[in-house]
Amino acid sequence: MIYFLLLLMGFSQETFSNSLYSKYGIGILRPYAGASYFGQGNIGIAAYSPIALQYLNPASLAYLTRTRFEGSFLFERANVKLNNNTGKFSDSGFNTLHIGIPMADGYALGFGLMPYSIIAHTYEDVVDGEYRSELEGTGGLERAFFRLSGMIGKKFAYGAGFDVYFGRLERTWRVYFDNATYNKTEDVTSTTAVGMSGHVGFLIELHQKLHIAGMINAPASLNTKTQTDYVFRTENDITEGEIKLPLTQGYGLNFKPNSRFTLLADFEASNWGSLAASEILGAKTTDTKRYGVGIEFVPSRKFNESVWKKMSYRLGFNMGNLPYLVAGEKVNEKFVNAGLTLPYNAFNSQMEIGLEYGKRGDANQIGSEENIIRFIFGIASGEKWFVRPERRRKD
Repeated sequence: MIYFLLLLMGFSQETFSNSLYSKYGIGILRPYAGASYFGQGNIGIAAYSPIALQYLNPASLAYLTRTRFEGSFLFERANVKLNNNTGKFSDSGFNTLHIGIPMADGYALGFGLMPYSIIAHTYEDVVDGEYRSELEGTGGLERAFFRLSGMIGKKFAYGAGFDVYFGRLERTWRVYFDNATYNKTEDVTSTTAVGMSGHVGFLIELHQKLHIAGMINAPASLNTKTQTDYVFRTENDITEGEIKLPLTQGYGLNFKPNSRFTLLADFEASNWGSLAASEILGAKTTDTKRYGVGIEFVPSRKFNESVWKKMSYRLGFNMGNLPYLVAGEKVNEKFVNAGLTLPYNAFNSQMEIGLEYGKRGDANQIGSEENIIRFIFGIASGEKWFVRPERRRKD
């Protein structure tokens, strides 16, 4: 008997792979701070900017000075080790969309779309001379959001919004028998989910150089409809249920010792361990914690400087754990980040490039691990024609 794992790599939206651990629950979660902050540790609860959008804290919108549009593209590759077998996963495509619009009296609104989780894996189990089984997973949850932000005085920003979670999570199990007298079997379990929740945040200036911030994502209950098709038996079952998402809270620091440097630090915690297996598609869960630090260096913001001096350079680090238990143990992950911003159009627009490299899991502890590299490319724009005429703003 020979047992081995075959990991398949693909690039189209229909056939791609992301992570071995995406087979659990709702898949791999997608924390994302924004294209401008990905290279700074993919953090930024206390980050704010008049020209950059961030996803973690709605209060940051209050600092926008003109309408901003941001979109990003993601490429990810994972080298996987499972027992004595190795393989590769790869994924690429659209990542996020975010629009922020400043309004009168210090208010601002924003809306966008981002992935919340992703399921993407394909592998085989072969029993020599008997059968070959294949397990494939696709889909995930998306998060659409709408938020409002405002200021109290000049040092306290607040924000709140609502989220719509939706998606399709599909897992297919196939068995091919070596004996021609047996027919191929295929079971397809497809779950559609939709639900709403909300989020709030604040950002306070304690000192000209120091800001603190906090945010809360409220728990969510997603209504689900699961259909299981048994192809060999030409039968199907349809059941209704719920997927639960837990409370998440996070806190951040933003320290600017001078005009060139910005230091960020974040902490996030989610009580995934409070969920029953029946509330998260059969997965065994554990609470999650995530830590991160990052630094940004901007040599100059003068229009007449060289390109290299106008660029922003970032480094960061983040670590945490997945919400699932594997072999009864937590799955930890650690990443280092680097990134840069290339401004153009008199600093009204910018191109963002971010890299992240790290490790997820531990082959010695849980029998599997992944070495991961991610690449983010983003475009942010705030053209002058987005700004309302001065006369109209005075009305």
